[in-house]
Order: sequence, then C-alpha cells, then structure tokens
Amino acid sequence: MAKIIFYCVQTGNKGLLPCIKKQKIKEFDFYFAHDNHPAALENKGWTYIDISRRYNDLNNPKKQRLLRFIPRLLFEDFDYTVYVDSKFYQHKKFYELCLKIINEDQPNWFTSYHKDHRTFEQEIEYAIEHKNIKNNDIQQILSNINSDKWISYDTCWLIRKNTDKNHEIGHKWFELTNNCFTDNCRDQLTLPQCIDKDYVNTNYSIKDLEKYSIIRHV
Repeated sequence: MAKIIFYCVQTGNKGLLPCIKKQKIKEFDFYFAHDNHPAALENKGWTYIDISRRYNDLNNPKKQRLLRFIPRLLFEDFDYTVYVDSKFYQHKKFYELCLKIINEDQPNWFTSYHKDHRTFEQEIEYAIEHKNIKNNDIQQILSNINSDKWISYDTCWLIRKNTDKNHEIGHKWFELTNNCFTDNCRDQLTLPQCIDKDYVNTNYSIKDLEKYSIIRHV
C-alpha cells in the first residue's frame, strides 16, 4: 500500500487549524506544519511539525512556499503527498476523492486549472489589483516568464508522487518565485514556467475541492 501524506503549511501564528478527527481516513497520514501556532497544542487529529526555527532567513510567504513546493524538506518516507491550502476545511469525502485520484490516475503531478481561466495578462492585472504585488516584482515576472508557456493553474491543491523529478521541479519553482517576488507571492505565475504541461494531470477541477470544503480566510 502506498504511503500517502496529507499536509498543510501555515506560516505566522494566525489562521485556520481545524479539528479533523472525524474526517480523517486511515489511508493517509495527516501533518500540519506551523509557526508556533497557539492551537497546535490541542489534539485535533494532526501530527504537528513546528517550523518556527526553520528557514527564518525567508519571510513568511516565501517560507510557506519553500515547504509547499519541496515536500522532501519535511518528509522522508512517502510515496505521495497531497497538499491543500489551510484556508480549506475538508469533508472526509474530499480525502476519499484524493485517494481515488492516486489509485486510479496514479499522477506524477496533479494540479487543477484555475476556475477563472485567466490569460497571462489578466493574471498580472489580478496580482497588481488584488494581491498587492509590487511593481518591481511585476517587472521581474515580465522579464523572467515566457507568456507563451502560460497555463492558468490553481496551486492551492497539489498531488505529487515522491520522485527526483518532482523534487527538482519544486526547487526550480521556488527559485523562480524567490527571484521574482520580494514579499507577497503569486506562484500561479511561476509554475507554468517550471513544468511541462503534458506532465500535469488536470483531470479534476477546483470545484471538486470546493464541493467538499468550507473556505475560511483568516
């Protein structure tokens, strides 16, 4: 049986840390990486990983992405990781769907398309108007990103096989994101530059996540 890790990464000491005791499935090991989150003292069904003393040369947005993009920095023995942003509180049926995707599709790398299917230009405008991305960062994006490779992915839900290739993609994704952004990051802009579109499984939509989730921005 494959060893599958479901995990969230949350930097800073605020944010949703839900109790998952009634939602867990036995096929997954559940981990929550946190920056000394006050609620991580409670038994909520997770195995906690305190990252408050790790990678403190990075600001919170970049530290979160480093550990999201490169799961081997957190885990050693696993076959697959399932990552979902911590703003989502999932029903058990969502974990069962992820298990189905792994067993039936056996993806190397799964990521959904963004439901808005923005063009590259629209994503740039969104980053400026809604995500407070600095003008200098936008210039870095325009200098380093080939818009011909643009695909509108939503990176809040990732399923990845534990392979050297995926480890290398994660490093490349972080390096590019780190170089393009100074503070707030928009990693949807950088992923298409780092991965071949034919390598990405997109057989499920972000609506499949939202259907089994409560979304809470904190």
